[in-house]
Amino acid sequence: EQRLASYALVGEALRDTLTIAGVARAFLESGGPAVGASAGAVALVAGDDRAFETVATIGNDPPLAERWSRFPNEGALLPAVVALRGGEPIWCRTPEEYVVAFPPLVVTERVPDVRACALLPLVWGGRHLGALTFEFATARDFPEDERAFLQTLAAQCAQAVAAARDHEAQRAARAAADAERRRLRLVIDRMPFGVVVVDASGRTVHHNALAPRLLGHPVHEVDSVAEFSYYGGVHADGRPYAPEDYPMARALGGEVVEQELTHYRRGNGSPTILSISAAPVYEDGRLVYAVAAFQDVAAREAASEALHAASEALREGDRRKDEFLAMLAHELRNPLAPLRNAAEILRRSKDPSAGELARAMIERQLAQMVRLVDDLLDVSRIATGKLKLHRDVLRLDEVVERAVETSRPRIDAQGHRLFVHLPHEPVRVRGDAVRLAQVLTNLLNNAAKYTD
Repeated sequence: EQRLASYALVGEALRDTLTIAGVARAFLESGGPAVGASAGAVALVAGDDRAFETVATIGNDPPLAERWSRFPNEGALLPAVVALRGGEPIWCRTPEEYVVAFPPLVVTERVPDVRACALLPLVWGGRHLGALTFEFATARDFPEDERAFLQTLAAQCAQAVAAARDHEAQRAARAAADAERRRLRLVIDRMPFGVVVVDASGRTVHHNALAPRLLGHPVHEVDSVAEFSYYGGVHADGRPYAPEDYPMARALGGEVVEQELTHYRRGNGSPTILSISAAPVYEDGRLVYAVAAFQDVAAREAASEALHAASEALREGDRRKDEFLAMLAHELRNPLAPLRNAAEILRRSKDPSAGELARAMIERQLAQMVRLVDDLLDVSRIATGKLKLHRDVLRLDEVVERAVETSRPRIDAQGHRLFVHLPHEPVRVRGDAVRLAQVLTNLLNNAAKYTD
């Protein structure tokens, strides 16, 4: 009856504990008194398989229990080692049998109170888990029914210890996974961009604190891809995103999306541009999550557009400069022919009036060249391609005379004849003498060049 009651006590104790130490103590405290044991212990093979760890004891002196809390799984003839290696129970019925079985232990620890002991290996599912030991203060025959009870108790203890060990391993694995998830969430929350995670169905499972701040409104807890349209994203060409077009939806389809620019309107109505990257997350080859990370790049895009505009402005300035310099180079050549003619007149003619005309011509053409050189040296006008006008009241006949004077060498060189008809009365205009002369000179030069 006492043994049957011990089974009930063990079952009741096991309902209240799932730890290895608790399970071991339940079997010791319930089974020991049922067989009249004075002490007992449960020692299990440690994780490294090189030692035993005593997980529970009853009736042992605390210093002794402390010394044998861990002992090697090899070497000396220790009870748990012998029981485990043999795979069969060891029954020491008298002190003499105990001394013969374990002389090092008796001599070292001086255990005079042990008059008998039962050493039972704990084996479950083909695994050697450890040993269950009961010690007795008197000699004992261990009749068959008692041996059967203790062996049954050891088998149940092994089963319960294996279950508790598996439970503790699962609990440790869950705790490690939970800790890993907490660390991952901490990392996500510290990221310098918004992060949203959805499961395989598209349901939002997590987002960091920065995500709603970038969006300008709370992250919508969507339940499917169809609800992605809530976000109202727009393509660069103005087309609204369809639910399946969103980077997150494409990531759920297995696509990796990198830095896609999405035009977005915040909760307060202000427009912005988000750069979104998204990727699928697989576990054992099965898609379980998709994660999207995004940042506000409106300022960056505006700076890029401003830089592009500045670059275009520089290119346009270079183009205008080239055109301006080409025009000035052309205009600078025009006075050279009249100057050569004037120099030739001075060299050949002895007529003072002819010399005076030549000097006047030189002065006019030099003034023209000085004006053109001034334009060339004016950097601001070169950059903008603009000319500065000096407006005065002019006589039109003088402008015509200067233009004819400049073009005369080319006209003569082409064998043409030029007839000039001017009003009898002077005609006055308001304008830039040099620029007007340039216009007429270019017209005459082109006429001379292209007239057969």
